[in-house]
Amino acid sequence: KSGKYGYVTHKGKVLIEPQYSEAYEFNGNYAVVSVDDAEYDYTYQIINKKGKEQLKEDVIGQPRYDAKNGVWLIDYKLYNSKLKPITKEDISVFELSDGYYTYSNYEQKRSGIMTAKGKSVWDWKEESFYGDISESLYDEKDLYVAVKSHAEDEKEVIVSLKKKKIVYELENYKKYNISAESNG
Repeated sequence: KSGKYGYVTHKGKVLIEPQYSEAYEFNGNYAVVSVDDAEYDYTYQIINKKGKEQLKEDVIGQPRYDAKNGVWLIDYKLYNSKLKPITKEDISVFELSDGYYTYSNYEQKRSGIMTAKGKSVWDWKEESFYGDISESLYDEKDLYVAVKSHAEDEKEVIVSLKKKKIVYELENYKKYNISAESNG
């Protein structure tokens, strides 16, 4: 009736009264909900099974839970399954795929690729980049990332995640570009 959402048990018992604009399923002990906000129309929050907010600040972008790796991506920061920060404050994190994330430290003009645990796999002296991951037809135990910097020169390289280094650099990046190709 109120247009708000809450949570009930499978037997119909109300766990958390309807009060949210949106309410998503629980991942472990936490769920994403949205609440009305005068400044942003609505903001997101992470709640526990009692409805208690778990983060001190409002979340602008919709949080995402990576169930395979047990991590949350919340406003460009990576948290473990208990909502403890994995990454430092000065690093912005973006999801890549297959349990890998890209990170950027704009102040230090560095970026790279890291695991869901926050371990750096590859570091680059560029402020930020776009990456596209693909499997190798030659080595099934390796993944490759086609990387394009956001800098003015738009440098393009291919990084081996197994070897943790650049394996190919496009020499004439103004004329050509690298892209991942799908097999179907």
